[in-house]
Formats: sequence, C-alpha cells, structure tokens
Amino acid sequence: MQRKCSMRNLKQSSKLLQSFILLVLGLEIVFYLFCNDIYLQISGFYIPLVVMTIASGIWLLKNYWRFNEKSVPFLIFFVAIFLASFDNIQNNEKGYFFSYILLVFMALVLTTMDLDEKEKSFLFHCYLISGYIIACIIGVVQYRYYELETRYTIKIGDNPAIDPNYLAGFLIGPFFMSLYYVFKEKYVARKIIYAISACVIGFGVFLTESRGGLLSVGVIFLYLLIKEVVKKLKKKEIIILFTFLLGLIAIVFVLMPKDTLQRMFNIFTWLDGSNKKRFYNWNNAARAIAYHPLFGFGLAETGLSFMSVTGVYGVAHNTVLELWGQLGILAIVALVQVGILLFSRKGNSYGQALFIGNMVVSVFISCEATLVFWINIAFCLIMSKKGVNNERDDEFFNQCYHTSIQCRNLPRRVLTKYLRTNV
Repeated sequence: MQRKCSMRNLKQSSKLLQSFILLVLGLEIVFYLFCNDIYLQISGFYIPLVVMTIASGIWLLKNYWRFNEKSVPFLIFFVAIFLASFDNIQNNEKGYFFSYILLVFMALVLTTMDLDEKEKSFLFHCYLISGYIIACIIGVVQYRYYELETRYTIKIGDNPAIDPNYLAGFLIGPFFMSLYYVFKEKYVARKIIYAISACVIGFGVFLTESRGGLLSVGVIFLYLLIKEVVKKLKKKEIIILFTFLLGLIAIVFVLMPKDTLQRMFNIFTWLDGSNKKRFYNWNNAARAIAYHPLFGFGLAETGLSFMSVTGVYGVAHNTVLELWGQLGILAIVALVQVGILLFSRKGNSYGQALFIGNMVVSVFISCEATLVFWINIAFCLIMSKKGVNNERDDEFFNQCYHTSIQCRNLPRRVLTKYLRTNV
C-alpha cells in the first residue's frame, strides 16, 4: 500500500513538473518577438530555455530516461555535437556549443514526453498566437528593413530590426498551425477563425518579401490540400477548387505592387546579386565540407572555418550545409532519420507538411541556432501518428531496458548461485 502511494506521488510530481516545463516553453514561444538577435538566435532570448532545461533534466531523472524511437535523431545530434567538439576543441565557440545543447535537449525532452491532446494544443496555440501577433505588427507598423525597399519586419524597443528572411522563417510554423486546425476542427465557426489566422500570417510572410518563406507557405498549403482535401473530392469538385485558386492567384497578381511583383515572381530577380551570392556560398561551403565531411569544422562560425580551407570567407546561408560544416555527417544522418520516421508511415501528412516547409525555408537561411528550426522538427514528430502495431513501436527500447536490468542483476545472481553451490 505504501509503495502504491509513493508511486502515485511520483507520477503526480512528474506530471506537475511536466506542466511547468510546457508552460515555460509556451511563454518562450509567445514572447519570442522580444528576442534581441537580428537572426532570432536563442542567444538573444535564452533565459526561459535555460530554466526549461534545468527542469527537464530533473523530469528525465524522475522518469528514468526512457526514450522512444522519436528521440533517436536528437540522441544522434548529441553524439555529433560532442564528437565535433572533441575533434576541433581549439576552434569551438561557447555560444554555439551551449545553443546546440539547449535546443537539442529541448527537442529531445518534447519527443520523450507522453503529451496528451490538451498539452499539444497548448504548445501549438502558443506558436500560432506568437505568429499572429508578429504578423499583425508587420501589417500595422510596416517597419521597413531598408529605407529604399518595401520589405517589412518588426523592431521592438531598442532591439535591432529582425532580418525579414528569418522572420518569415519563424512565421512558417504558425501558418502551418493555422492550417492544421482548419482541417482538424469540426465546427465551422472555428474553421473560419483559423482560416483568417492563416491568411493574416500568410500576408505577414508576404510583406517580408522572403522568397524562401513564400515558397515554404506555398509548399505547405499545396501539400495539405492534396493530402487532406483533394483525395476526398470528386473530379468536378477538384476542377472547381483549382479554378477558384487560380482565380484568387490572378487577383493577387493584379493588386500586387509592381516592385513586390518584380522581386517575388520575376524569374530574373531569382538570379539577382543576392541569389548569385547565395549560390556562390553554397558552392564554397560544399567544397570546404569535402575536406572534413565526417566530424565537420567544430562549433564555430563557419565563414572563418570555410576560409581556412577554400581561402574565401562566406557562411553557407543554408541550414543543412551549416549543420554538416559544424557537426559533420552525423547531423545529416539525424535529419534523414527524422524524415524516415515521418514518411515511413501512412497518416502523417501534417507532420510531413511541417517538416517539408521547415526544410524548404532552411535552404535559404542559416537557422541552425534558432528556436524555430528545432521546435518545428520536434512538433512534426509530436503530431505524427504511430503505426498499426503500436505495441511494437518501442520494442527496441523496451528490450534495451530489460536487458540493462538483467545485466545489473547478473553479478548478484552469479554470486548467489556460487554460494549455494560451494557453501
């Protein structure tokens, strides 16, 4: 009886601590617009994440570090971080090291927790609300990133103006969450509210004039449309739907300012100076990575690391190349593992859409040290469904756990048998 009471108290304290962790993370997401880093890296808003990490460490100890298959990519990331750190110990920067530790640990904890629907809804709505607030600020204030351009961003108090490309990258998640609830909600009134939210956030992405952000919005919308809507419609309804969408796009083109139209959709502007420099940086990064493909250059600013090999300074401006350049091939293995977990099972269209949108925008910016990139990966794994054989999903980890118990008891059993035989 006393053992049952202690187990019940342990579960209650563990659940209370889990609620506190989710509350801190939710507040971190909602108020992330106060981040004072131009690229939204967590170095500008890290204290809530530190608090969450400390509480998460206690939570994991209480739950005996029981991981599942969704935790595997982040465990691989941890291995990559420490291997890259020890292999390039002289080149490491503390800021990058602690940023990676905090972000990967946050994602690991989220995928380890057994979240119920209310807890998931809380986190998703915090993300949605944050994006909605930012989009409204962009639309109302219309703060120009450069005086001679029509690219808008936000600037809170004395904080620097956020780079529009990174701001658009942040808005991708809230835009997806709005569409997620448009498709998931049963009540029409709520569907309309979420649809308005998607339009507002999508318009916010448009005002940043981020081509990567706009492309990601389009990919997410089309993927969910095909996966969740088109398959349920008849041929005539599909034709009507796509006719309506083409008409809507035509109206947007007519009403769009000429400068914005020129930047966003003219094929020649995709080969302008900005994009030519981006392609050049990608090529430079790929050449540098070829020299250190296994363990990378270490946790340091990649511009200087790449210059030590190629003789040319320039960051990759691409999250995948940045991860490979800093952490080595294991980082790519971990990302591939996330993709395998999401696309190897049916019924995961929402997680797949968020993952694709996150990777599309990550091609255009270096967001490896931002909350956005890692929270999107964690969320797409959280919302993914398990396969048909639910009881077998964690079979490998259960076997490892029971094996460890047997190994721990092995010396005691051998000693007991020896004493019984010889004494």
